Amino acid sequence: VQAFAKKYGLHPLAIEDLLHRPQRPKADSYPGGGDSQARIFVVARMLRRVEGRLIDEQVSIFLGHSTVLTFQEYDDGDVWDPIRQRLRTAGSRLRLNDASFLVYALLDSIVDHCFPILEGYGDALEDMEQRIMASADSKVFGEIHALKREMLLVRRAVWPMRELVNSMSRDRKSTRLNSSHT
Repeated sequence: VQAFAKKYGLHPLAIEDLLHRPQRPKADSYPGGGDSQARIFVVARMLRRVEGRLIDEQVSIFLGHSTVLTFQEYDDGDVWDPIRQRLRTAGSRLRLNDASFLVYALLDSIVDHCFPILEGYGDALEDMEQRIMASADSKVFGEIHALKREMLLVRRAVWPMRELVNSMSRDRKSTRLNSSHT
């Protein structure tokens, strides 16, 4: 991380947030100056289901004029394979647009991936409701409690992401850099 920070002139406060997890989803704009280049630093939460478990991962993104750097907590997969494929395709919108469009696509993919997770919870709750109606089983109550805890984790991860995307779309200045090109 320090080698990337030096090579790309990443702001020290953004590096501190990158290294000290977990952070709430947010977007910070850092003007260029000294050893730092102008960048927008975005923290997002990526949710995935792996072997029946909900994984909550911090993703940190640095946006420059022509660069995008991403840092993830885990190296065992993510939700960005379709984006990687689009980047490999000559003439794709991702290749024809600027770096901010790529960041938008990455965040959009993270948010879109939450919907199947939420649908899965809805299906599981319906199933539990039917089982409870059939017979009151204490095991079902434990499953409900576990499901409720995971749904709260989804809410804590997704709700701030919604606010992040809304604030970035409202404040068009936050998606532009005003300093030298990077």
